[in-house]
Amino acid sequence: MLQTASGCARKTFAGGERGGQHKHGRRRAASRQLNQMNQTHGASQGGFGLVMKRVIMMGAVLAALAAATPTRAEPKLAFVDVQRALNDCNAGKKARADFRVQIERIQNKLQKQQSEVQSLKEELEKKGMLMKDDERRNLAEEYGRKARDFERAFKDNKEELERKDAEMTGAIVRDLAFVIREVGEKKSYTMVMEKSAILWGAPAIDITDEVVRSYNETGGKIGSLGGEPRARSAGDESSFGQQAAKKSSISK
Repeated sequence: MLQTASGCARKTFAGGERGGQHKHGRRRAASRQLNQMNQTHGASQGGFGLVMKRVIMMGAVLAALAAATPTRAEPKLAFVDVQRALNDCNAGKKARADFRVQIERIQNKLQKQQSEVQSLKEELEKKGMLMKDDERRNLAEEYGRKARDFERAFKDNKEELERKDAEMTGAIVRDLAFVIREVGEKKSYTMVMEKSAILWGAPAIDITDEVVRSYNETGGKIGSLGGEPRARSAGDESSFGQQAAKKSSISK
């Protein structure tokens, strides 16, 4: 009996000890799981904080770059109809009127010569067969000489008119080029183009009338603004005037 009771007591104690060990093991496992959860939570909080710091830093950098980058102004364009400006400006009107007077004077002179040549030709055709050889020969020689004189006079006067046209046109267009530059700089235009050099332009950017008004207000002598033509850089107003003058004319 005593042995049996002692054995039972030992079994009971052993069982209680094992039960305590099991409970203690469960506590340790729970404690480890809790620590892992805390570590995971702390790590997640630390990662989120790091991301937020990076976002804030990136935003600050972008803001600094935006503040440091200069804003680009929109280009401001305009065009000028040089031929119309030449026709409408006071200097162009005066030059064209003077040029027409010269043309009429030359035309009258050439018409008189042409009439003389035509009369000699008709006389030679109608009376030549009835004239003596000497008379016919003299008439033919006179007709040939006056015909050659007329052709030479026509050629020389034509070249002289073309030279004067180019000279007067060039002087006015160089003045216009000077005024165009002044208007362009005053109104802060990025570029002012010549109408014949573009395919199309909105009427709102046509500053021809403004250029004509500004030129008329100067009241200076023709060619006094643009100066004498000479070798200059491609961007110079006189260089532009020489190029535009080739496409324009006071006789148009």
